[in-house]
Amino acid sequence: MVEIADKDVSKAAITSYADWNAALARAFFGRDKAGELVYLDKDDDPFEQACRDVGVGLNDADESLARAVGEKLCWKQSGRAFFADFDLMTKSWVARRRNAIRDSIEIPPPPHIALLVLFSSAAERMGSANIDTGAAESSYYSSLEGLLGIPREESGRFRVSFTKSSEAYWESLSLWLEDQDGQRGLPSAYALMHRYVGLPISQALVRERERRNLKKMFEEQGFLPGTAVSHIDMHGAIDVWIASARTTANAVLRKMWASTELQNRIVEIALGELATWDGAGQLGGSGQTLPGQKNQRALLTLRDARVALRSEMRFGLMAGPNVSPGDMCRIEGLDGAAREFPLDLIGVGSAGFDFRAVGLDVGSAVSGDLQIHLSSGLKLGRFPKKVVILTRDAFSAAYVESDRINAAVLSRLLVRDEPQLVAAVQKILSDAAQPGFAAVPGGTGGVPRGWTVFKDVVLLRAPEPALVTGSDLSAFQPRLSTQMTISGGLKLPGRLPRWSAFSPIHVIIASETDDPVDLAILTRNAETLQTEETVISRGLSVPAVVNLTDILEGVDDFTLSLRRGKTTLQTLAVKLRSSWVPSPDCSQRFRSLCHDLGDPLWPIQAVPSEDAATPGVDGIAVSGAVVRYTPRKVASRPDWNSQGRVDPKSPPLLVAGPPADSCIVTGRHRWNLPLFDGKWPKSRWMYGVCTQCGMSKRHPTRIPKDQTSRDLAAPRKNCAPRRRVCHCPVDSAHRCTVLPRSRIPPRILNSRAPTRGLSNL
Repeated sequence: MVEIADKDVSKAAITSYADWNAALARAFFGRDKAGELVYLDKDDDPFEQACRDVGVGLNDADESLARAVGEKLCWKQSGRAFFADFDLMTKSWVARRRNAIRDSIEIPPPPHIALLVLFSSAAERMGSANIDTGAAESSYYSSLEGLLGIPREESGRFRVSFTKSSEAYWESLSLWLEDQDGQRGLPSAYALMHRYVGLPISQALVRERERRNLKKMFEEQGFLPGTAVSHIDMHGAIDVWIASARTTANAVLRKMWASTELQNRIVEIALGELATWDGAGQLGGSGQTLPGQKNQRALLTLRDARVALRSEMRFGLMAGPNVSPGDMCRIEGLDGAAREFPLDLIGVGSAGFDFRAVGLDVGSAVSGDLQIHLSSGLKLGRFPKKVVILTRDAFSAAYVESDRINAAVLSRLLVRDEPQLVAAVQKILSDAAQPGFAAVPGGTGGVPRGWTVFKDVVLLRAPEPALVTGSDLSAFQPRLSTQMTISGGLKLPGRLPRWSAFSPIHVIIASETDDPVDLAILTRNAETLQTEETVISRGLSVPAVVNLTDILEGVDDFTLSLRRGKTTLQTLAVKLRSSWVPSPDCSQRFRSLCHDLGDPLWPIQAVPSEDAATPGVDGIAVSGAVVRYTPRKVASRPDWNSQGRVDPKSPPLLVAGPPADSCIVTGRHRWNLPLFDGKWPKSRWMYGVCTQCGMSKRHPTRIPKDQTSRDLAAPRKNCAPRRRVCHCPVDSAHRCTVLPRSRIPPRILNSRAPTRGLSNL
């Protein structure tokens, strides 16, 4: 592990570039940043700490830092590129890093941190001045040139050198943070379009409060941790979220989104945040309490287990936020029976339980109205659905219930054993899913009777609309434009996504259209860290599955770029690791462990040798005094009760079924739709969620003109009080047009004029 030693800096202003770089490295990349995205934001506390370290006042910091960077620039009379000295520093650092890995010693921070902070400072100055007009590329260059005092006659040469070299400087910082395995933070610079200018803008455009808002958006829009999302899909989700009348976005984020130029930057930042979002305390949007719900939702889980040398599926439940492992809960069943038990740890920051382990009848728990009472007074509930989408969750190693299916992601489906329903799901999968899925009938493999599980399901495109009939199948309408996802392989543990180089991986490209795409690979030059591009496939027909094993032989780190024409749709970073490649800082990462005799739990846990107060057992070496123990006699047979019989195992708890007026019985769902207050989102689709069962259904955000004309030209029907939009007096004699709610324009839905019959639309 790298140790960045603290320095005793005097009060005198030390403005050399080396001192600035060391101070900023200590301030921004401390151990307290482990597992977090680190932004080089000048308004954050680390920059103020770095100013104190170098003895420069906060008001004079920009000028001092710019002067230090300016001393390293090569002006016209030198006959060299503007950033030639920084390029030499890059090559020198790469050589030192290589030697450090070979010798298993610590890797020094890259020499570009101070320069990158200055790049971000220029983006901040430009962003605050152009928040209404948009962060244009020329505006950034003007801001940076003004900060460094670049003469107008050298502007062209400066921009050429910046475009050629700046990306490698960001790459060196990312590489160093990856070497630390995220112990000093995670790289946050991300740009899908306008890469060279977009990288520094991604550091300064959105503040911490807005980034927290984006994570709340991930919950509300139903994103799942660890899944890849395309630029178009993220843009549509943010657009609907901000345009909604009930949006939780703050005023600053709404003002920035009003600028078309800034929208792409915000989407890029959101994609970077989603890539590292672990959903801790969240349930991907499904755990929130919607209007009309009495209890906070809990989610069904499914995992594979080995029982008596055979594999079977085990069902359980995952609790929502504000619930911790160890919390006592109580579930009441039929005939006054109940179960009380503590919650177990499931995944990252989540708690839950296995139905069979706590004595619940699996069939009734899946089909019934499950109510959970916690000792804290909080109530959780799960309402049954006829079709349950279970998506693979990388953080809990289980399949977790989601409101709708995600394209190009491994999923399982739990379907009520009704012949017509099972046949309809089979047709949808045959039309839109990757071949290889299989159905497991009820009563086998751990599947409860009355249900069927479809496993190994990977949706490649949206199914034909004619196949998605009825509300029970509405979950098969994914949020999908064109996107790619890594599938297969062995994902290695750690804060950074990595895969084993010995396990083949492939890329699944899913799309809602048949338009061909191009797939390119971006690699890093080992000496200069410059990005090199190679097109793997042109005019690739979608959906498609691309095997990367043969194409990328000998390449460990690369980025896949999915494009259609000149537009980049999505990028995906892939890192392959094996025992043949030495790990950075391996001498620091692998520590000696021993059993500390001073710890009461020493027989069952080990601690680092350097932290042990009384090391006693280190491998086969044993030291220390003899441990005193008390002999105990173990019974050779089970304890008997007074009647002389073994206590029988209590029968499983039966959970009550859903009420007769519920949506799963009547088929009438109560959709909670976003309201736009007269505004029109640019996204084509919005998603409504049933307030009772949590089912998700896609609705158009606007009505096509030809469809509106057909509706208005259709024969008029008598007024239907339960399904109409009418502003006429109640006692007036008239005939009005009946429209489904999904086809009612937002300007009518959001109108404040008196309406009738809207509550049951």
